[in-house]
Amino acid sequence: MLNFRFNSFYKKSFYAFVGIYLGEIIFSLWIYPHLKSAIPMHLGISGVDEVTNAKYIIFLLPVVCCFASWTFKSEMIDRKYIKGSITSNLLKVIFFLLQLFIAFTSIYYFYILYVNYTI
Repeated sequence: MLNFRFNSFYKKSFYAFVGIYLGEIIFSLWIYPHLKSAIPMHLGISGVDEVTNAKYIIFLLPVVCCFASWTFKSEMIDRKYIKGSITSNLLKVIFFLLQLFIAFTSIYYFYILYVNYTI
């Protein structure tokens, strides 16, 4: 019973993450004309590490995140491992935490971009 709930939650979280990334693509389309000529390319712990003049880079992050989310999809894991096994469930937990980290860092990147690099 618990295994079914976990698999159902993991499948629903996939759609939530893809929704976040599609929202970021729409936000990228909206913010693109308002960006300064130089935007951050890499954010480190101490702040912005690298700056680039290629504004189109903002479209790359949501697309890569969406691809990563598709790679961590439940069906992809169940193809390699026995559905409901300990290994499958452990991988789903690890991939869920990884997707959560990726989603928060991409949202943080767009927040920094909006606050500091718009005209």
